[in-house]
Amino acid sequence: MASYHTRSISFPLKSHPIVDQLDEQLCRLRSSRAASTSSLTNKLMDLKDLYKCVDDFLQLPLNRKIVYDSWVERVLDGSLRLPDICASSRDVLAQSKERIQDIQSVLRRRWGGELNITNEVSEYLKTRKIAKKMIRNLSKDIKEGVETN
Repeated sequence: MASYHTRSISFPLKSHPIVDQLDEQLCRLRSSRAASTSSLTNKLMDLKDLYKCVDDFLQLPLNRKIVYDSWVERVLDGSLRLPDICASSRDVLAQSKERIQDIQSVLRRRWGGELNITNEVSEYLKTRKIAKKMIRNLSKDIKEGVETN
């Protein structure tokens, strides 16, 4: 018979003490929230203890790495989104400037005669409407980026 050397993966049976404290604080906060007899001071003290446990939990080396990595990823995503927002803003401003120059050109050409600039004005108004929509979407993207970070 051939003998094989095998390794087993063993996971710790007990969780970290901070995790146990965190669970305990959450249970305590839930029970004080459900009980109408708990005073506001007790509830605030329980909340303070919970925040302290969460802070301790986040200070664990593995958790710090996970939080740091996700934070870096969100910052990088936001920094990649920023050039897109700037380019879109530049395009909107360029289109508006172009339409205004068209209107000014028509006004200069027809200064002495009859003014019929309805086409240019309607194009300008369409451009403004598109610009407002793009700005609204860009500001929504910026807010989403800020909220996620």
